[in-house]
Amino acid sequence: MLQLVEERRLALGDSIERWFPDAPNAGLVTIEHLLRHTSGLVSFNALPDFGTQYRPPAEIIALGLAQKPQFCPGTNWSYSNTGYAMLGALVERLEGASFEQVLAKRLIGPLALTHTTMRRPGVELPVVSGHAGGRPVDAPDQYATPHAAGALASTAGDLVRFWHALLGGRVLPPATVRRMFVDMPAMLGPYGGGSASYGMGVQLYDVPDGPGLMLGHSGGIEGFTSVVAYVPADDLYIAVSFNEKKVPAEAGLWSLLRAVRAWRVLR
Repeated sequence: MLQLVEERRLALGDSIERWFPDAPNAGLVTIEHLLRHTSGLVSFNALPDFGTQYRPPAEIIALGLAQKPQFCPGTNWSYSNTGYAMLGALVERLEGASFEQVLAKRLIGPLALTHTTMRRPGVELPVVSGHAGGRPVDAPDQYATPHAAGALASTAGDLVRFWHALLGGRVLPPATVRRMFVDMPAMLGPYGGGSASYGMGVQLYDVPDGPGLMLGHSGGIEGFTSVVAYVPADDLYIAVSFNEKKVPAEAGLWSLLRAVRAWRVLR
């Protein structure tokens, strides 16, 4: 989305009314609200009867937009996968190509992310199975339902490669990258635990009794948790992916970081 903004194909302050006229508060919700999760739109996967069967992008967007907004746009924060699915649909309309093709052209190919691809319904990939409490989870949709909100298969190595490229100015101009990390509201509920804030597709963590300050993003889906981050104090990039929903990837990151710090002291 920010590449399209740089190309003047749209602006962060554009309302979504042009593309999603039937959305709640369509004239008030902007592209930036969707990116920052401050739109107030309900996340489709938060609905109690959502299930695990495959649903196409248009359906999950419609489910989210059919719900009463949680708050007035820009007045609060709540993670909304509906908003990111909408952004993916918007990318497809502007580019005239599937989201998978756009990612391949703009990011996966140029950054040589050779172990990263979009999940598609009915397409098996050579990946590990997700687990919850040690038991394999059932994912009949092949994790394709979230679309632009999380239907990506990747590796910790590719996550680090991408994050290094983003923060290094190879994906967006440095000034735009910095803007992603300003005006960040605290992440509420189970997401931040009081230690994280959210920008435009990015998170800023501050854990004084742990890693300290980190720039990154956490993620989770049924059977998996993941995190990628840059730790300025150590000048270190770390990514962790677990195929166990009940084990937070941040715990793995902290274990790796402690080991690196101890090794550097011994040197």
